[in-house]
Amino acid sequence: MPSWVVRAGKEGEQEKLALELSVITIGWNNLPDLSKLSSKDDLEILYQKYHPGSSRNKISNQVRQIWNFVKRIKKNDFVLIPLKTKNSQILSMGIVESDYEYKQIADDVKHIRHVRWLKEVISYQGILLSVSSLPYSHLIGCRELLFQVPLLKTQNYQA
Repeated sequence: MPSWVVRAGKEGEQEKLALELSVITIGWNNLPDLSKLSSKDDLEILYQKYHPGSSRNKISNQVRQIWNFVKRIKKNDFVLIPLKTKNSQILSMGIVESDYEYKQIADDVKHIRHVRWLKEVISYQGILLSVSSLPYSHLIGCRELLFQVPLLKTQNYQA
């Protein structure tokens, strides 16, 4: 089953809301509803319209992350949120329960997916399978806000 890391804001500013409302979210709140996009190329054109002057590398990176959130994450995929505000090696883990939705649930939250949280806090060391090559600092410090990770040990976390 695919597993994704989705940050709850650059500094964890959306963690509390994500956990309380059982959602994952991405930024890019200046972008409109993305549910009708049929291709990554269409998303790139839209992104450039709202972010003129962005470098080619930035556009490619941002579009890939947004596309993953809108189109590649699926119902029943695992999702992890590094809890940056906890200042430790703690993650929240859940299962995606909905398709992408454009719904403003807070001033800075518009692009969402509903999640059923399995464990509110779990130790990083206890969940990832063969991630010794992916240190916790990558989960917390990586510039990417959304990326896929190796499979989880799921047998202990099925609800």
